[in-house]
Amino acid sequence: MDRQEIDRQLQALGKDKKFRAKKEIASLQEILADDEHIFGASSCAMNRDTWVCIITERRIMLLGKGIFGARRFEVYLPHIKSLSCRMGPYFGEIHLDTGDTIHEIQQFPKAETPRLTALVSRLIIQCHAHHAAFPPDGRELVETLERLAALYEKGLLTEDAFEEQKRRLLTAPRVPA
Repeated sequence: MDRQEIDRQLQALGKDKKFRAKKEIASLQEILADDEHIFGASSCAMNRDTWVCIITERRIMLLGKGIFGARRFEVYLPHIKSLSCRMGPYFGEIHLDTGDTIHEIQQFPKAETPRLTALVSRLIIQCHAHHAAFPPDGRELVETLERLAALYEKGLLTEDAFEEQKRRLLTAPRVPA
């Protein structure tokens, strides 16, 4: 994605030049896919480091550019099992549970915490509702195709339905494990 499109999307979110994350925002050109969209952006902290949080329809990214170089942490939305937030007097926290780890992202501006939590929740629901957009990989993909073929052979799927489901599974983007 080019810098002008990134700036346009951030400006639409109310994040203008005062966002103070020039290095992190510049790195998005190399990270975001051309068809990925920014739905949320904020400053935050995790593990005592300051980050910029970028929320897309695919993932939550924390970007940091310090004196020791670029840092990036990502959680793909389909991997999030539960989500919660906690409010303090000045800042809020968002907790992402991936089943094996709970990631605590801290120091979101208090006013933005509930809005960002609701946004992530909606995006997670959309990911799970459109499971075909995030198909299984490897062995799971083969097993899914075999089940579809079995349904077709038994006459439970029309040829058009079988071909459409097969096409969706084979052409949809993959989510890294």
